Amino acid sequence: MWPFPWNIVLGIGTPLVVLLVWALFLSPRPVLALHPFIRAAVELLIYVGVTIAWWSMDQAWVGLGFAVVAVTAGLFAGRRNLR
Repeated sequence: MWPFPWNIVLGIGTPLVVLLVWALFLSPRPVLALHPFIRAAVELLIYVGVTIAWWSMDQAWVGLGFAVVAVTAGLFAGRRNLR
């Protein structure tokens, strides 16, 4: 648990940073186009961050389930983009 001012800052700031990264690199019309493998790496970093957040809240099974679903969806979407 973070002390008082930092829990508010991180609770608001972290989703904003993830939203900014998604808008810049991963949205359907990204501002900065990336190579498909770098795009996949950025997606995996976001998935890992969310999984770690679930685990840090003592929700390991939810984090594991999210990781499996997110990686599976990413693999299907990535295969479709490589065609």
